[in-house]
Amino acid sequence: CPADCGPCDVCPGEGDCCSSHASPGCDDADCCDCICDFDDFCCLSTWDDQCAGEACGQFGSPCEPVCDCCPPACPPVKPPFEFDPPPGTEDARQPHNPGEGQDQEPALRQGIGSLAEPIVMALGASGASADCFTLCETAADSELGANGIASVTEGPPGTYTIVLNHAIAPGAWTTISYPGGSVAYLSHPANANADGFSNASDVLALIDVLNEVIVPPFGMYSVDIDHSGALNASDVLRLIDLLNGAIPYDVWNGVAKPDNTCP
Repeated sequence: CPADCGPCDVCPGEGDCCSSHASPGCDDADCCDCICDFDDFCCLSTWDDQCAGEACGQFGSPCEPVCDCCPPACPPVKPPFEFDPPPGTEDARQPHNPGEGQDQEPALRQGIGSLAEPIVMALGASGASADCFTLCETAADSELGANGIASVTEGPPGTYTIVLNHAIAPGAWTTISYPGGSVAYLSHPANANADGFSNASDVLALIDVLNEVIVPPFGMYSVDIDHSGALNASDVLRLIDLLNGAIPYDVWNGVAKPDNTCP
């Protein structure tokens, strides 16, 4: 057949359209053709749980359902994965504005997972429900309590934007999991050099970044300490505030990076 015809001589295949199997395609030619036009993975690789679900008319499939079945609630992931922020990012920025936490209680958290900085997971798994995503944190926020997932929005297909109840807890790891894929982030205020401890060496590292002597380990997450969107001398002053526990911040000097005990 022509080189550009896509999957050739696959439909009909050998397996049941209504259940997953290792071979590409399935035994109902019309269903097979329609599903493979919609999701060519089903004829290029294997007829997996998502293909079987699409034969039920699920996951956005435009094909006439041929199966009376219930697809998995969480369709299987298809690498490569993409995450924003990158996996393992360690956030050294202030956990909230300095004007909050005094007259305003509790302080409004800034950072990863907030409405301003949602987490994006590209999993290649289209049609997943919000219940497929779970959150684990190594410690709850001391002011706001345990975190949770506030919303999950799909778009484009297979890519999910996740907003938490509040930004990840300072001094703790937060892991967002989906069957077959997960991503973890750490909020470690003032640890600009990501060496495992917040201390005076972070001030020197931040000055070196300002002078273009070194590159920050996690980009602006390491050095935009005041969340201004720009790197300048005010970030050095704010880092010193965090280390010394200037009101309204906790003292971060000497605080070690915690272990990530989430699965």
